[in-house]
Amino acid sequence: MTIIFGILTGINTLLSIINNFNTVKNTKKMSDMHKLNKELTYQQIQLQKREQANKIGIWREMPEDIYVQKMLLGNSDQPRDKYTVDVPVRIENNSNAPIYDIVIITINTQMRDANLDFFRKLKARDDKRNFLYISSYKMPPGKIYEVVQGNGSGMGNTDEVVYFFRDANNNYWFRGLNGLLEQLESEKEFNSILYNIGFDFTQLTGLRRFRGFKIKE
Repeated sequence: MTIIFGILTGINTLLSIINNFNTVKNTKKMSDMHKLNKELTYQQIQLQKREQANKIGIWREMPEDIYVQKMLLGNSDQPRDKYTVDVPVRIENNSNAPIYDIVIITINTQMRDANLDFFRKLKARDDKRNFLYISSYKMPPGKIYEVVQGNGSGMGNTDEVVYFFRDANNNYWFRGLNGLLEQLESEKEFNSILYNIGFDFTQLTGLRRFRGFKIKE
C-alpha cells in the first residue's frame, strides 16, 4: 500500500507540475497576444490618423497646357522682385474633406536635409535665409496649379517645395524633399516654426485662398 500511495503521490505531483507549466505557458501566450493586439491597434490608429494626410500632394510641376503656362507665370499675386522667379507647383487634395493652413515653402535642392527637425531648430527670425512661400487658409478636394516665388536655378541646384498643412481633424503635418510625412506636435509648434521663418500670419485668415488654375482630368 505504501508503494502504491507513493506512486499515486508521484503521479499527482507530476500532473501538478504539468498543469502549472501549461498555466504559465497559456498566461505568456495570452500576454503575447495582448501585446500584439495592442501594437496592431496602435498601427491602426496611426493609419487612420494619416489617412487624409497621405492623400495630399504638392510638388513642382510645369503645366503642359501652354495657355495655362502663360496665364500662370508672370500673373501670380505673390510678392516678387527682380531677384526671384516663378516656380509652378501642382497641389492635390485627393481626400473627401478640405485641408487648412497650407504653407508651401521653396527650398533649394542643396538643402535636402530640410526636414521637420531642420525647421524646429531655426532661431526666432534671425536666420539669414530668405524663405519664400505661398499660403492658403483652406483648400477643398481637388487639383490646382499655383505659383510660389523661388530664388532660381544654378550650380546644379533648383527650387523645390516643402509644405505644412492641417487636416480636417486638426492634426498638423509636414512633408519635406525626402517625401517623408511627419506630424507636428501641436498648433503651438506649427505657429512657432512659421514665426521663425518670418511668416506673415495674416495670410492664414479666412480671406486667403489659392487662386490658381483648376486641373481637369
